[in-house]
Amino acid sequence: MIPIKTSIIINLDNRNELLPSFEKFKNQWRQHGKTIQILNGIDYRNKTHVINYFLKSNRLNLNGYGFRHKKEALIGEIGYYMSHYNCWKYIVDNKFDCCLILEHGVNLLRTDFDNLLIDNNLDILFINEENKIDSKKNIIGGGLQGYVITQKGAQNLIEKCFVLSLPIDLQIKNLCNTKEIQGDVINIPFVKRNDNLFSIIDGIQLSNNININNDKQNQNTILQRMFYNLLEKNVNLDEYI
Repeated sequence: MIPIKTSIIINLDNRNELLPSFEKFKNQWRQHGKTIQILNGIDYRNKTHVINYFLKSNRLNLNGYGFRHKKEALIGEIGYYMSHYNCWKYIVDNKFDCCLILEHGVNLLRTDFDNLLIDNNLDILFINEENKIDSKKNIIGGGLQGYVITQKGAQNLIEKCFVLSLPIDLQIKNLCNTKEIQGDVINIPFVKRNDNLFSIIDGIQLSNNININNDKQNQNTILQRMFYNLLEKNVNLDEYI
């Protein structure tokens, strides 16, 4: 088992007023000689040509699917993905043996973070309430509110998630279930999603939208979505063939 000496808090939308909610955690963590890094998240929602850039740089799979219906939310998912990807790079670049990654604003369910360990055979250990293990030993649920990642796990995720093909939490879950990476879920969770916050992905407060889980995924591929939208705008595709 590997002791965890470093934590990264992702300040997803640069809302510094949310960070004080972690003061107790930060104080306890540092009392045990451990370090905390705060990394600002990536938000592309006010930028243009985001899809162009990710397609040109081979970072977005044209056959990828399962992303949010709304354009702004899909762009938000890409920023969310890059926020976590940058954490993995930070871990590799700084040669951390392992690292605890927490999203800002999550609800903390436990205070004994100093007892948290990770099996050195694992790539990733989910510590959020939203992920569970089913009877077939598959990871079900979703979300990246909190997890521990090893150096090997960070390297593997950088390689295997270089191209985004699904919402990043689902892509990682699939990699775990197909045994391309080694993942597990802690028995008693440390954190859970805070439904009173506005989502960085789509700007919606989850607690006020009971139907959001039924509305948020589009099973058409990125390519299909683009072409259907072009057809709806009556763009002459003859010019692009």
